[in-house]
Amino acid sequence: MSSYLKRGFTTEYIPTIGSDFLSKQVTLDTKLGRKDLQFQIWDLAGQPAFDQVRKLYYKGSAGAFLVFDLTYSDSLENLDKWLDEFSKNIQTEKSSIFLLGNKLDLTDEVKVFPDTIECYINNHLVDKFSNVDPHIEYYQTSAKTGENVDKAFSLLGRRIIELHYSSKGDL
Repeated sequence: MSSYLKRGFTTEYIPTIGSDFLSKQVTLDTKLGRKDLQFQIWDLAGQPAFDQVRKLYYKGSAGAFLVFDLTYSDSLENLDKWLDEFSKNIQTEKSSIFLLGNKLDLTDEVKVFPDTIECYINNHLVDKFSNVDPHIEYYQTSAKTGENVDKAFSLLGRRIIELHYSSKGDL
């Protein structure tokens, strides 16, 4: 979130307590023309103590980034839990899901490789979650350098607009 809103990067780990919220207005070129979108970005705490609270934030979500750490292979396996929780609680017909492998800047420490991720997505996630998003996409990002962060938000925004745009106006 901070990288996307150009608030800088800190190497100090500060866990989310409950949730953190930021907002950003953008105008995107889509298949439907130029459209305005107000991102409401929620960073939700992953600790078990917040399991019940997190479920409230998913309701009505038009899209989600599920972020894992490219330098920590167990974080990819944890995506099942997050996708399961998300899909059970969104309460919308469809939602756009993007997987983000973060810490791309730490190339020497990467432990989760593209072929592993592609296999995981194609052989596991797409079948399990096609009712929520039949086109789960994956990108590598770096919160530290900002690499692909803006691109990921723009792509998610376009997908949200194209899936959910109503003729009544902008989202």
